[in-house]
Amino acid sequence: FTTEFPFTGEGGLIVDGAGTVKFAADTLKFTGTVDVRSGTLDLTAAGSLKAVPLTGSGTVKGGAFADVVLKAGSALTFDGTSFGSRLTIDFGRTEADPMDPAVLANGVEIGSFTGTAPVLPTDVRGINTGFGRVRGTVSVVGNKLVASLARSGMLLIVR
Repeated sequence: FTTEFPFTGEGGLIVDGAGTVKFAADTLKFTGTVDVRSGTLDLTAAGSLKAVPLTGSGTVKGGAFADVVLKAGSALTFDGTSFGSRLTIDFGRTEADPMDPAVLANGVEIGSFTGTAPVLPTDVRGINTGFGRVRGTVSVVGNKLVASLARSGMLLIVR
């Protein structure tokens, strides 16, 4: 299925089922969540996705991501994609149910890739960890993308 119809607004996109959904150039201009549950979302001709939440367990082919928010727990496979300078990982946790900082430091798998490894982001941030800001890096381990993060910022105690 290929569409040249522009997608705009605050709504999201769900790709679910076998097969491929392709988007033509300049057709993706919405701000909602992209959920690739199964099948393939082909962004080769569409270009880039900017500042959208991304989740799922399907395949994302082509395209570039600028300031994308990747939902932790996603099992996306990237094929010929690249990331802009910033990637934010949303862990979906609260202060009542925080992440274990040791898990973040040891690496969290955020997806996999086929073919050549994607261009990786240089600014990796974690949000909704339950304990504040975290920053780190993404590295390639085999065909997996692994984020290693640690708390960032400064604590100043004045007595």
